Amino acid sequence: MEIRSIHTLDDVRPFINFEVNVGGGTLQLEGHEYYCIDQSCNCAIVNIMVHEVGGSRLTQLIYGWRPYKHYVKQNFFKRDCESMVRGDLSLPEPKTHLNKMILAGFQNWLRQNKKEKDELFAGRYKKFRKKIREIGEDEIGGFARTKVLSDNEMIEVLKNLTQSDIADMIELYGKITKK
Repeated sequence: MEIRSIHTLDDVRPFINFEVNVGGGTLQLEGHEYYCIDQSCNCAIVNIMVHEVGGSRLTQLIYGWRPYKHYVKQNFFKRDCESMVRGDLSLPEPKTHLNKMILAGFQNWLRQNKKEKDELFAGRYKKFRKKIREIGEDEIGGFARTKVLSDNEMIEVLKNLTQSDIADMIELYGKITKK
């Protein structure tokens, strides 16, 4: 699954703001959402990069605002569905004391007006996905997105292919289909 930031498209201000107490001090945290750009996917999950306000990235969380059954239908493992709907650390993130505190702070933030926050996540997800459909060949989050060509555009591309281009394509196709 590819993840891109909604903030490259709209509204750079994060709406995820919470704090955690660590070692007698308080960390002011904010989160930026990253969503999947795969148009055939309906995962309805958000990856949240958590930063100290004015600081660098601390950890990454994953959250799914839809009901548990939605994620089961999306073919996620049941244990992953359970953790997604309550919020969890992303898989590669270490389970350090700080990360666990950040996760607990996020879950506490979420519990306060959960329905409203879930509607906000759903709305931003929908807006993001609509926007990436409109962008076409432009870049999303610094990465090029492939544009679907019309029949006339495809004919023009095919007309300009050289014998070498065709040989390269056949070789690449052979490598892909052998896997």
